[in-house]
Amino acid sequence: MYCAGCGQLLATNQQACGKCGKPVNAAAPVSSGSPSYPVPYPIGARVQRHIQSLGYVWIAYACWSFLQVAVAATFFTGMSGMFGSRFINPMMFWSHFPFYNAPWLVPLITIVTVGRAILSGATGVGLLTKAPWGRTLALVAAFLTVLKPITGTAVAVYTFWVLMPAPSRAEYEAISLPTQ
Repeated sequence: MYCAGCGQLLATNQQACGKCGKPVNAAAPVSSGSPSYPVPYPIGARVQRHIQSLGYVWIAYACWSFLQVAVAATFFTGMSGMFGSRFINPMMFWSHFPFYNAPWLVPLITIVTVGRAILSGATGVGLLTKAPWGRTLALVAAFLTVLKPITGTAVAVYTFWVLMPAPSRAEYEAISLPTQ
């Protein structure tokens, strides 16, 4: 049997949860549509069911962001004439290069993308370790990532779905590890 408040495993004769203190109600009779095996989490325990996968999604998104930095750096290095420059007249190329008038733009894009990757990695680690600040960082990172097409939007929507509802805050606080 599991606690309806925090999902902690309970002994059969336990009257209250040892973790959150919620009284244990008598088990409801099992209907024909319900599984006969114990459900690992209460029906409303969305955070407990998804916190680990959400952490891994954020770490995968961090790896994806680092991959984007590597591909972009390779592309811009190649476009600047360092690869295959014998076929391109460098003077003609630089006058048509998209960032010729804004040389600060490429480093800025690189810094923002690396920052996003570090933030995503920290978010994933915070969620996997169930740190008290993990939920807050995940919501902030999701707000900053929601406008990144396809992957960023998908990660942000999943994060909002798991962590944004009001009961999710109490549920995350119940499962998060206390600060030392």
